[in-house]
Amino acid sequence: MGRPRYAANDVRARQKLINAFWRILEQVPYEQITARQIVAAANVNKNTFYYHFTNTEDLAAAAVQSLMIRRVPLLLLSGEMSSGERVRELLAEDPEMGVSLHRIHTLNASNGTSLLPLLEKEFMGIWLDLLGLERDELLPEDLAALHFIIGGVLTLHRVTTLENAPDVLPRFMAAPLGQACVAYLRSLAKTRDLSDAADGSRARRAGTPAVHRRTA
Repeated sequence: MGRPRYAANDVRARQKLINAFWRILEQVPYEQITARQIVAAANVNKNTFYYHFTNTEDLAAAAVQSLMIRRVPLLLLSGEMSSGERVRELLAEDPEMGVSLHRIHTLNASNGTSLLPLLEKEFMGIWLDLLGLERDELLPEDLAALHFIIGGVLTLHRVTTLENAPDVLPRFMAAPLGQACVAYLRSLAKTRDLSDAADGSRARRAGTPAVHRRTA
């Protein structure tokens, strides 16, 4: 059955549905969320939901993909997250990043753990893009290392709170394990110019390349 056409241009409705999903997820386990709940919270009708999404699983995937998390890996690789004070400044400069980090915490909580594979896949795609790599170019040990690092980042989110995370993350990055992770990622990168990470990520959102790839 085809989707109704009347809502084709209602981009705001799609975002309202995604925002409603995140709000509900803070209160209700993902497996118990229904389209009816989302429609009510978004204040749209059921036909609008099914124009934009096939089901709640489709919406969940879109919600994870909508997270504005690309800037976080850039900042990690550039060394910008050097102190709790600096992290708080970055969050103040980019409120969208703060919202996304809050939603990642929500996913890491018991309400959204079944969605973690989607989040891991999203992180993997972002890291590969930033490093200038294709998945099939990686040696098995390099792919395993990337999965290990991504899992570690998610664990940091899980064991911290939104209040203490800005202080915990810089301390971890300054520790031997954090430094080793960053060094390993840089060793994989075809792209070396990461000093303008913050400006690059903003340019990416405006439609220009986030980092400058160097050819051999």
